[in-house]
Amino acid sequence: MLSCSAVVLAAAGCGEDQIDTAKAEDEIARAIASQTGLAVESVECPDDVEAERGGTFECTATGANGGEAKVQVSQTDDEGNIRFQAPDLRALGAPTPGGTPTTPGGEAPGGAPTSPGGEAPYSPGGE
Repeated sequence: MLSCSAVVLAAAGCGEDQIDTAKAEDEIARAIASQTGLAVESVECPDDVEAERGGTFECTATGANGGEAKVQVSQTDDEGNIRFQAPDLRALGAPTPGGTPTTPGGEAPGGAPTSPGGEAPYSPGGE
């Protein structure tokens, strides 16, 4: 599971601060690529996310292979500090715990299942 932190605050009108989701998207893509070596085509997060401690939102990372992975984002304060986790990056081509890369359908090359049910979690560094 990939887990990282970043600061992504943008001031908004009417006294409400919002998360700079474009910056969050960039930080998430950079973290996935640098920590896993996976090619990330894009990351999409919702617009107009109000900065609030404990707030959460979900983004979608799309790999160069066309696979998509969900990224859960939580706000650690109302100042734009976030933590994000991507618990399963197999759809982006991440290897299963046994080291076999997968396709977006959760199968190893050649169609072999990655694990019973294809549900083995991905963990960089074997954690």
